[in-house]
Amino acid sequence: MFSTLNATSSPKSKMELISNSVEASNGGLKTVDDTIIYYEDSIIKADSSDYNKTKKVLTLDGNIEIISANGTREHARHMQIKTDTKETKFDELFMISSNDIWIYSTDAFKKENQYTFNNAIMSSCDVTNPMWQMEFSESVYDKTDQDLTLYGAKIFMGGMPIFYTPYLVVPLNKTRRSGLLTPTYGFTASEGLLFEQPIFWNISPSMDMEFNPQIRTNRSKGIYSTFRFVDSAYSQGSLRFGAFKDNELQPNNTELNHYGMQFSYDSSKFLTSYLPKGYKDGIYFRGVYLNDIEYLNLQQGSFSNFGQTPLQESILNYSASNNDYYFGVYSRYFIDTRKLDNSETMQIAPHFQAHKYLDSLLFRNLTYSLDFNVHNFARESGITMTQTELNIPLEFTATMFDDYLNVSVAKDLYYSKYFFGQHSNPQDKFEYSNSSTKIKIFSDLTKKYGDFVHVIEPSVNYVNPGSET
Repeated sequence: MFSTLNATSSPKSKMELISNSVEASNGGLKTVDDTIIYYEDSIIKADSSDYNKTKKVLTLDGNIEIISANGTREHARHMQIKTDTKETKFDELFMISSNDIWIYSTDAFKKENQYTFNNAIMSSCDVTNPMWQMEFSESVYDKTDQDLTLYGAKIFMGGMPIFYTPYLVVPLNKTRRSGLLTPTYGFTASEGLLFEQPIFWNISPSMDMEFNPQIRTNRSKGIYSTFRFVDSAYSQGSLRFGAFKDNELQPNNTELNHYGMQFSYDSSKFLTSYLPKGYKDGIYFRGVYLNDIEYLNLQQGSFSNFGQTPLQESILNYSASNNDYYFGVYSRYFIDTRKLDNSETMQIAPHFQAHKYLDSLLFRNLTYSLDFNVHNFARESGITMTQTELNIPLEFTATMFDDYLNVSVAKDLYYSKYFFGQHSNPQDKFEYSNSSTKIKIFSDLTKKYGDFVHVIEPSVNYVNPGSET
């Protein structure tokens, strides 16, 4: 038997009822066998139903199961729907979200997309013996936003109460949203009680920000903030900054204030659209500025790429290449937190590299590659140095006796020149060159035995270090 119930004038508010046994009267409809109802965005299955046309109330009893379009599943013992106002009452409602978080309530009420639960339990563990659960006297659940607002919530772990809060909002979906994150707390004899409460701000789908205020009762307080962004499909970055102030000088420390900033950015297509056809490029930057290593030590959350070592390093790498050539620019800046003055710390600013990939020269058996580098070692105070170096490997390879014997002769040409600055020595230029020869006689023998392959590569090598100047 099939029947359509017009709840309101809106087509979306129609009910479609299907049952093997339907009793009709002037007052409504009754079913006493398995019943299936299509109502708004849900499919409802029940043992029996009773629809009162005058009051516009549909009552369902028995083993009630509800499946919604957003993936939510519900089970109840008794259910009453007012079809004109869309208000629904439940007895013994069990609801599970698409993320497998379940809620059981002795009685619940729904109006449009909002649920109200009374005397309820929530968890994501096994229903019969959950590892953790949350009990609350009342809660409101928004089905559209999937936010659960709890009042008088108690958290149990292994059956033992561990936390109580009079008010709490819990998101039941995986969508990023602003709010409080899990706090960090601890205790040490020297610093006392530590408490940090992260606050998350979902600015947009491509950026967010996290605030991490913290307090150490025997030391003082501070705050760290992290801004994360994705500016294209090929690039992303992070910026963290923060400050902490001590009440008094700590052991082995000379600073009351600890502050700094960290920035990380990488892109696999930084200027590719502006380069000649066939070239691709990328950039990677990791920078840190701090007045004291405690700026890093006091952070409770880790910030990737930064280690808590006395010598802090900032890196800038850029490279562009095609199938034949590679070009790179690299810089390193170091902050030695063990020193009050960083002027004598050696910096690498910058290092240039040009490389020609392996290619044939004159004929196919003669190959070469080329690698050219310029290293700059600079600092404000003390000796500086610039090094240029050129390396050209040449190799001739020949095969004999139907490829059973191979012979290669290689010549490595290397030249380097050093320029020193900021010193009183009249000799400020040095040169070095080297030419080495390598001769190799080898074979490559391969044979298959059943399910495996056996390979033998016997060889004889001769190396002449050559002359140095």
